[in-house]
Amino acid sequence: ECLGAVGAIDPATVQAWAVPVAGSSHPQAQAQAQGGTQGGVSLPAPWTTSRVDFAELLVGRYLASSLREASSMEGQGTMISDRVAFGIQSLLKLLRLEMGLPASGDEAPMPADLAARFEAHACLDLVRPLWASSYELNEVMEPRRPPFLSKGCTYARWVAQLCRYLIKKSRGPFREIFQACRGVVKTCANVGQFLLPYLVLDSLSYGNDADNEAVLSELLTALRDGTDQAGVDTGGGAQPSAAAAAAAASRRVPVSIEPVVVQAVFTLVETLEGWRARGEDLKLRAATASARQRAAANEVLAEAHRAPWPMQLEDMERFANAIPRYGLARAALRIKAHTRALRDLEEIVREKQNAALAGGGGGHGAGRSVAARGNRARHRDAAGAASSSSGLAGYSSGGQCTVTWRLPEVGPSDLDKLQLVYGSIDEPDGMGGLGSLRQKHSQNSTRGFASEPGPLLRARLAEHSEDWAAALQEYEQALQATDSGAAGPLAAGFQGATGG
Repeated sequence: ECLGAVGAIDPATVQAWAVPVAGSSHPQAQAQAQGGTQGGVSLPAPWTTSRVDFAELLVGRYLASSLREASSMEGQGTMISDRVAFGIQSLLKLLRLEMGLPASGDEAPMPADLAARFEAHACLDLVRPLWASSYELNEVMEPRRPPFLSKGCTYARWVAQLCRYLIKKSRGPFREIFQACRGVVKTCANVGQFLLPYLVLDSLSYGNDADNEAVLSELLTALRDGTDQAGVDTGGGAQPSAAAAAAAASRRVPVSIEPVVVQAVFTLVETLEGWRARGEDLKLRAATASARQRAAANEVLAEAHRAPWPMQLEDMERFANAIPRYGLARAALRIKAHTRALRDLEEIVREKQNAALAGGGGGHGAGRSVAARGNRARHRDAAGAASSSSGLAGYSSGGQCTVTWRLPEVGPSDLDKLQLVYGSIDEPDGMGGLGSLRQKHSQNSTRGFASEPGPLLRARLAEHSEDWAAALQEYEQALQATDSGAAGPLAAGFQGATGG
């Protein structure tokens, strides 16, 4: 009866499966054991790459293309070329030191294996002349400290300022690589976007609390469109008071924030979440591997902890818990990224369902749960039962993977938000599914509506079925009841429907 709501899930984004026992021949279990990509994240996790590989990737994939583009530009093209050339030169010098070669490129030619790697990126003709160059970068201004968005800036300027500040504060194992790009990020936003997740994780792992709070405040400003809604954007059924709403409106930044800035924050959050899921998957495979495979799985996990940039999942978990999922959904709806908003809201519902199945009560509505995806395996019982991120309850019996489908419980506040998104994307099947969920909730609720649904609920059900005349009639009845003092949830209902 909820085919519309289920069919709206994008299987390429929300990966859901029941986890079989170790050694199962289930194809999804074999794909998971091979360590495939998760969450669509293509950037290498820091603990899976060396300084040499990371520098080579940065030069071959980003800096060389930026240098080629700047060479064909007029006006500031020369200045951009000089900055990019200095970055490539600095990274080549770092590569020489890492490979045990003399610091000066004049004393030793480029090794054949390194030249072959740049040739694979089709950039050897651009990189080879810089092997022995001697550019210098004159720092004219020190990087500013956040906030940046509250004073008004474009996406390119925001990425440049934030990256330069984080590069200045960097203390991690990749700091020399970041320092080489301190001039490039001022004019090449694509390089800054690539480095941003690594810089934020560097700050989380090796920075101080003051710097981390400044960066987090900047990211939340982008999500909230300049409004400090801490304590207001909870996503629950309770609505903010008039005083809280007025105070939040008074703190609104008098400048508009570009949607591409919000998209950059989405990309950052998803990248860190994907890295954390990969790390959790390593731990899961090491814990559930058979006796024959356990040694190899433990060795892979140990290598992640011995890497130049060790795997530190608690830092990414701390960041994830500080970003409210309802805030992500609200920001996505504001910039008209409706499918992203729908995905975030559906994941909120499924996290709450997972918590209920695990006996943990309600979900973490205001922020990320301790593990939004990868940590779901911690709730297994002795028989190997697990709950996935989509609200599925999976269990294993005799080596076979069995899935039990449960319809998630959705509260009125979440239903209102989902209705707003489905209405924005003009999805009648989804609206029909929400109508079924509303009827299910009204039948099972012990503290909401009585056995006879009230006019507000009947109006919402009529909206789901696109019976606008009946919906209008129910709203008029609700208004008459409000005027007479017999009922008062109408105003709150309208606030909930607009994303309270």
